[in-house]
Amino acid sequence: MKFKEKLIDTIRRPKKIVQKVAYETLKNFGNRDYKNFVVLSRSRTGSTMLVSLLNHHDNIKCYGEILNNSKSIKSIDDIYDKQPTFINALGFKLFYYHGAKEDSFSVWKELLNKDNLFIIHLKRKNILRTIVSRKIANKTDVWNSAERKTDLENKKVTLNPKSVMESIRKTKKMVNWGDNLFHEKDMVKVYYKSLVERKEKVMENIFEKLNVPESNVHSGTSRQNPEKLNNLIKNYNQVVEYFEETKFEWMLRE
Repeated sequence: MKFKEKLIDTIRRPKKIVQKVAYETLKNFGNRDYKNFVVLSRSRTGSTMLVSLLNHHDNIKCYGEILNNSKSIKSIDDIYDKQPTFINALGFKLFYYHGAKEDSFSVWKELLNKDNLFIIHLKRKNILRTIVSRKIANKTDVWNSAERKTDLENKKVTLNPKSVMESIRKTKKMVNWGDNLFHEKDMVKVYYKSLVERKEKVMENIFEKLNVPESNVHSGTSRQNPEKLNNLIKNYNQVVEYFEETKFEWMLRE
């Protein structure tokens, strides 16, 4: 986190503590008169950063991977429950594969039938970066930049080019599936690179869609693996050779 953002966070922290107490106190006396939304994505796309930014807004509440972590969710009413009157938008993080083979799959059907639902579809064009990021996280057990720093040598991973190619194709299918599934809903498509490089503009657009005031929000996380892929992949040349003259070759150069 940059010094300026740390300073702002320090100044705002007492306010956030007061607001958290107010939230817990007033929740049971609240209502459901707010905008419903979903952050649709997959892992390692910047979803933790986006959820953190959303939760930094005074009038937004965004849960994490609630369908993945809780078996008690049987209906969207369990998610979109009573909220304090100062909450104008409530949502949660939903990965393509959450609850797909469980009872909570019915929640997906309910979401499709929900009128007042806004979809924030978070994508990462360079899917290879997503795969490398996940492999590094599995190796180091560091899942976001707020935990601890990892030196470059410990980050380096070896890839199976064929498996990576299959994973890229599978992810592209999931992304297209998500677009098609919610094509009748009000949706904004957010790309990881834009979120990192043009955060203010991206969030301004989302806040407008959620009908909440503009706010200078920031996240406690940052990009974890900014290094070039040839420094992160041990068998980089082997991967380059396999990807050569394919439509995914560009992902190695970015």
